[in-house]
Amino acid sequence: MAFNDGDGRIINPATGKPYGGFYNTNYEAPEHQSPEGSGQLAAPRYVTRKALIFSLIIAIIISTCTGAFLGLWISSRTEKTSYSRLSNESLEDATGSDMTIEEIVNANADSVVEITTESEQMSLFGVQTSEGAGSGVIVTKDGYIATNYHVIEGSRSVSVKLHSGKKYDATVVGYDESNDLAVLKIDADNLNPVTIGKSSSVAVGDLAVAIGNPLGTLGGTATSGIISSLDRKLSIDGRQLSLLQTDSAINPGNSGGGLFDQNGKLIGIVVAKGSGTGIEGLGFAIPVDTAAPIINQIIEDAEK
Repeated sequence: MAFNDGDGRIINPATGKPYGGFYNTNYEAPEHQSPEGSGQLAAPRYVTRKALIFSLIIAIIISTCTGAFLGLWISSRTEKTSYSRLSNESLEDATGSDMTIEEIVNANADSVVEITTESEQMSLFGVQTSEGAGSGVIVTKDGYIATNYHVIEGSRSVSVKLHSGKKYDATVVGYDESNDLAVLKIDADNLNPVTIGKSSSVAVGDLAVAIGNPLGTLGGTATSGIISSLDRKLSIDGRQLSLLQTDSAINPGNSGGGLFDQNGKLIGIVVAKGSGTGIEGLGFAIPVDTAAPIINQIIEDAEK
């Protein structure tokens, strides 16, 4: 399956534009649309003193009756909700494996970084400098970080910001353009690397949590959804990729961020989203079973 350049085209989450477009973070504010109707404001209506007093009396009567009804309804709903929660907690205790979304995010917040790049492009006005943004995941304690190749493609400088707020200059130690993967290195230690899972073990309907840096300014943002499809074959900017599909919200800047399973383990590197009129909930990630061997090889080659 592949999207073309029409309404169903694949969008690069690092830029918000179709693959092949310029890499930047110059986002335009959305246009506001008026509600359906005439588009004109209704003329103000004056309220007389008598009408106001009458309205207040009616409001008090309605409020009293409604309050009594809501009290009974809420009490009934509370009992049912408490029972459901007890059932869910008992089920989780029995399985002993699944984590809550909060636990997944807390376990991985320090393992996902913000990436900022600068690149130069020739134009009619000379050399133009542009900035880009993306995400990355820490894979070793001593500063190796995995991301997408398109995040750092053509950049002259790369910097990394940790969840703690510390910033580092980063070096691109290697990349695999055909699989859209790259590895960075920062001069840091005692970092919190992700725990690698198995993308081959996930199933459609499993929980999926994405953590990244949407819009290049919202680092540490977490969104949740499910695995929507496995082995989704797409052609993106000339690359033939087999990807995990998720309905977790993916936005420009999420490229290179992590997709985590219900056990808090990394199962994918976020790479793209589907965009177009009426299209929602189409996010894609490189399976970790594909990414991990490539990332390990790049690191091994860098340390030779």
